[in-house]
Amino acid sequence: MKHQPHLMMKLRNRAAAFLFAVVLMTASLNALSRPAHKDIQLVYGVSITLETVYTRDIETVFGQISPEDILPKVLTGFGPIPAVVGTTGHEGTWGEPGAFRIVLLADGSTTKEQLIQFKQPEYFSYDVWDFNNPIIKTLADRGAKGEWRFTTVEGGTKVQWTYTFYTSNPLSKAALYLMVDLFWRGYMQVCLENFHEIIE
Repeated sequence: MKHQPHLMMKLRNRAAAFLFAVVLMTASLNALSRPAHKDIQLVYGVSITLETVYTRDIETVFGQISPEDILPKVLTGFGPIPAVVGTTGHEGTWGEPGAFRIVLLADGSTTKEQLIQFKQPEYFSYDVWDFNNPIIKTLADRGAKGEWRFTTVEGGTKVQWTYTFYTSNPLSKAALYLMVDLFWRGYMQVCLENFHEIIE
């Protein structure tokens, strides 16, 4: 059993290599499958939702999850998905719809993020676009959307986090499903576990 972490690392590395090959193939196929009419822009979404319960009241949980400076503390990376190391380029006040920031990642890449809705203490959402990470940039060429929902339940607060990637090409959709299942799910799970340490 003591060799299991090493085995898991080997499996993740092989999965990452396989996914990278799929990305290259998808990029090549995308270049060959542009719509005949440039004004036709179909968008395909791939979503994942995770949920957990924190043993604190809804106001406290919302207040711990939604601050502007929280990302480096909880988005600590998983597999080929890099950790967040900071934010820059702020416009507006975080917590007010329309606020904008550039998210800095450990691999040197960046992405842009804008707050869309902020209904304390029940819900907030944000749009993400202009990914520099080569895997996500290739697959999610139409960006992404994050949504957090908070509900009071017996024993605390239930939190649901939904993340949806968007692509303009159906050929990217299968590869997006693969990326989300292999890596983004783990990325989100690590984040929610990190919040457990902060909140509780």
